[in-house]
Amino acid sequence: MRDLQDYYSKYIEDNFDHILSDYKRQYVEAEILKRLKPKYIVEVGCGINPLFFHFEDFEKHTIIEPAEGFCRFVNEKLDREYAHLKGKITVIEKTIQEAEGLINEPDFIVCSGLLGEIPEPLDVIESMYKICGKHTKVYLSAPNENSFHRVLAKEAGLIKDLNQLSEEQIRFQRFHVFSRETLMNMASKAGFKTVESGTYFVKPFTHKQMNFMIKEKQINMDVILGLGKMIKYMPEMGAEVYVCLEKK
Repeated sequence: MRDLQDYYSKYIEDNFDHILSDYKRQYVEAEILKRLKPKYIVEVGCGINPLFFHFEDFEKHTIIEPAEGFCRFVNEKLDREYAHLKGKITVIEKTIQEAEGLINEPDFIVCSGLLGEIPEPLDVIESMYKICGKHTKVYLSAPNENSFHRVLAKEAGLIKDLNQLSEEQIRFQRFHVFSRETLMNMASKAGFKTVESGTYFVKPFTHKQMNFMIKEKQINMDVILGLGKMIKYMPEMGAEVYVCLEKK
């Protein structure tokens, strides 16, 4: 069992994780949503950076989040800063498995970064399949075992295998890294076909090292945006891999 309170307390301290999450939300996920124009969105796991911070063009948005601290954070944000969206957003403090019977055929399901943090990711994907309609699109993202910083760590002799978990990943109760192929294969086992896939953001060093360089003002947002754009030169080596899915 994951210690959700421990995860919550560690996550809110990780500055680079917030920056990377913002980048993903704004430059990857929001762009996909603008293209697909879904009206009913289900978000599986929101942390402290829910999708509605970056994308508001929906009629209904259901957030499924088991951590009480994250649910409280989102509800407080809705009360203070996003009151104009309160009638459209529902926060359910459950896992996706527990919430299956409460959701029916959304236009779009987003599960961003969660799959690496749970022991049995296939169970989560299968639960998403059960609530999908014929035309539902599903977006999954997860840590990329072929990311630039992991390949560098292997070549430097710091890790033996690309799928070896780092100390930081263990500290954050993370269980898995994925390649594009392993994520697509897992989705296929659950009944999905992949309609789009890729990786994003070239992360040269670990989160801890990136945090240090940001704190010491060795890198700024211009560099962060530049690292995001570098994916066109090394499309398989982004920090996370993502897939867009629909039912077979």
